[in-house]
Amino acid sequence: MEKRKVNVRVILLIAVLVVALAAALVVLLRLFGSFQSADTAVQTPDGQQTTAPEQPTQGDGGTESRPAAGTLPSHAVGSLTLYYAEGALQEVSVAEGVTSLLPDWNETLPRLDAQRLDGSLEDLTDGELQQLAVGLVQAYYVDAPATGEISAAADDAVSDGLRLELPATDDAPALSARVRFLEAADGLWYVALLSPGGETVPDALTTAYETASAR
Repeated sequence: MEKRKVNVRVILLIAVLVVALAAALVVLLRLFGSFQSADTAVQTPDGQQTTAPEQPTQGDGGTESRPAAGTLPSHAVGSLTLYYAEGALQEVSVAEGVTSLLPDWNETLPRLDAQRLDGSLEDLTDGELQQLAVGLVQAYYVDAPATGEISAAADDAVSDGLRLELPATDDAPALSARVRFLEAADGLWYVALLSPGGETVPDALTTAYETASAR
């Protein structure tokens, strides 16, 4: 399939608008709310036993040693393949075009979100990738922290990934995010791993994030 080429400014604008309109109201109110049971239907993952890619050795802070991905079932999310043990994560559609993986579907954090964007990695510089990652995470908020208040650094555990730290606001606590971009046959995808600032992320979510691949 021929890739669509979109000007990077259009990508950034569309990414922020799409996620803001489609996810902010649905996700944010529950993201930092009372953590009541999700009212969306849980979908059955398309699982198939296969050998997952080798998980990178780098971890969060480099102090914890997580088990290697090894042989795990593969689960298709659009053009992405995610690897995690059966029953370890729940796949939920939280908004149109956005698929989330939750370790406990009664709570909304930590979580992994995946969505397709228009465009291509070839159109984006490192600086533009960082701007896009920041914009995507800001779009989860009704009143997001200013760009200058968000720390962003390369995520050395994956390619085309960034680590973001967002401060607490009047309406939401601090948030940690890892965002990576993958090139697929149908365009550019992002995977975002979101968790409360300073809290430990379950291994299943970290493995799904770091071993994700595109088709």
